[in-house]
Amino acid sequence: MALARAAPTLRKDTDLAAWLFTVARNAFRSHVRWARLDVSRWIAFCDDVCPTPAPDPEVQAAHARLVLAVEEALIRLPTSQRELLLLVGVEGLDQEQVARVLGISYPALRQRLSRARAALAQLVPDHQPDDADQERLYG
Repeated sequence: MALARAAPTLRKDTDLAAWLFTVARNAFRSHVRWARLDVSRWIAFCDDVCPTPAPDPEVQAAHARLVLAVEEALIRLPTSQRELLLLVGVEGLDQEQVARVLGISYPALRQRLSRARAALAQLVPDHQPDDADQERLYG
């Protein structure tokens, strides 16, 4: 609806592709802000990525600490890195799709994603991913 309302006000020399991308990116950012409030998504993500805790209370407590540490680390990351990790890791988008959405080359996306993962790992230093975690995170 917003696109239809704003279209008549565009100047004739407006780069339509760039304008549409800006609108889509702003809509995505707004969606991400609301998604952060959706705790059920975080829980589902952590259940998929983190090892399933045994009934042992000590293991459950360690799992809860890890989930909290990952959530806090994601919040502390720069928006650009958090955006990449959420698009690929939580939303499950293909990396090539994410590169197209962001308007960057696939190699540039891979490099930025690698940096974002390294930054996240630095913020959650106590967790060493096992082979199953590696497969889920890095494909």
